[in-house]
Amino acid sequence: MNPIKINLPSDLESFKTGNGEGVWAYPCSLEDEEKVNDDNYYGEAYVIVKNDSFYYPGLIKYNDIIKVHCNGKNRPYLHIDLFTKYSEKTNPEKNKEDIMNKIRRN
Repeated sequence: MNPIKINLPSDLESFKTGNGEGVWAYPCSLEDEEKVNDDNYYGEAYVIVKNDSFYYPGLIKYNDIIKVHCNGKNRPYLHIDLFTKYSEKTNPEKNKEDIMNKIRRN
């Protein structure tokens, strides 16, 4: 299986557009691989995350299995169930802002 890039939205607006932090992942099964590579599929799939998230530190980590929403020709993104659950436990928009401030300083 080949790795794919998935998006982890930082806020509700980013979630609506499917934008967000890009992280690498592998589909969990051949069925999931078919789903994420199908340009006409807009349903759920499962992936194994291959790097830690900056937006969701400690919540989305290397080797976690997460549910994503496939977005046709565009990148899959974090499923709404997980977005709601994780955004209640952390502030991904603030984490994003902190990262951007660190980059600007360097």
